[in-house]
Amino acid sequence: MPKHPDKYVCAKCIEDEALGELVVENAESKRCDYCSHRGRKAIAAPLDAVTEHMAVCINREYGDPQEELPWDSEDERYFGDTFDTREMLCEAANFEVANEDLMEDIVDSFSRDLWCEKNWQVLDPAQRRFAGWEAFKEVVKHERRYTFWSIEDPEEEKWDPDYMPVGKTLEEISQAVREVGIIKIVPPGKRIWRVRIHDATKSLTSEAEFTTPPTEKATQPNRMSPAGVPMFYGADDLRTAMKETLDASRMAGKKATGACFETLIPLSLLDLAEIPPIPSFFDDEHVEMRYSLIFLTRFARDLAEPIERDGREHIEYVPTQAFTEYVRWEMKTSEGEPIDGIRYRGSVTGKACYVLFCNQDECLAEPDREEVRRWLRFVPESLRTA
Repeated sequence: MPKHPDKYVCAKCIEDEALGELVVENAESKRCDYCSHRGRKAIAAPLDAVTEHMAVCINREYGDPQEELPWDSEDERYFGDTFDTREMLCEAANFEVANEDLMEDIVDSFSRDLWCEKNWQVLDPAQRRFAGWEAFKEVVKHERRYTFWSIEDPEEEKWDPDYMPVGKTLEEISQAVREVGIIKIVPPGKRIWRVRIHDATKSLTSEAEFTTPPTEKATQPNRMSPAGVPMFYGADDLRTAMKETLDASRMAGKKATGACFETLIPLSLLDLAEIPPIPSFFDDEHVEMRYSLIFLTRFARDLAEPIERDGREHIEYVPTQAFTEYVRWEMKTSEGEPIDGIRYRGSVTGKACYVLFCNQDECLAEPDREEVRRWLRFVPESLRTA
């Protein structure tokens, strides 16, 4: 039964994007009862129409503790977390409005005041994927680094709804990437800055000194590449490239020189630096995508976590190196083409950085082999020394 049949709310007051669209589609009144704003045409929808839609979305995931949770008669409490309506809206659905009168009316619209998760014993899809990533990291760092894909997990775990095989973790991440569409094309002409640290007595000027290192000189492990596997690291701007490369404690007798390269061909990049916003809890058209975006947002943040250079960094880098190798050789675009690199947020600045899967020849004006496809062009006039 409607609780507030004479109340109308505008999209500005409701704040939530999905509910705002619902308001626009169902607008009947020229006046909002919560901000008193008037329009020349209908700008406000019945509050009951909004809360009815909210109830449908909420009831997908939250229910009555009496029906969902076991009761502990000794301690007189439910096994499992419960929420009152305001807590459920604010914490679970991430919904709150500035207008307190509106918030009170929305809370009052629900006949039940105690809620719980319907699947309270099971991780949601985003939690399950991230738990799988955490398990994957531990395995490849400390158990099986090169044959993790063939791990046979205990038979009983396969019946666990939260079960995520370590060997399938990277496939699950790839599936989330496909669901949200974050493989993007970088057109020719994009400039990417690269910085080299060198002796203060020396000057770097040639393109070969800034390209991807030759294989024999790729001796240091990096976040995305193990020693011996050369890749091109760069950033959107010189300042970011400098800050992500420099370590003040190791600059005695050193200086840094930066230069940029320009893309010559379209590059397909996995973009973890600009993941789309997470859809509203009340966007019923993108429920699965919402969980994928929640996971990828958290995953991208974890991927860029600072790693202390204390002698263990070559171990801590292993999970991201394994992920990068999977992106390079297994992940494909929607057209079935290989991925050329990853755009991600730097651990120091939080700004966009790049790792491109190109070797030195693919950055040189005169490569050793004629058949080489050039990716990048050195821009000599961009040279800057700090």
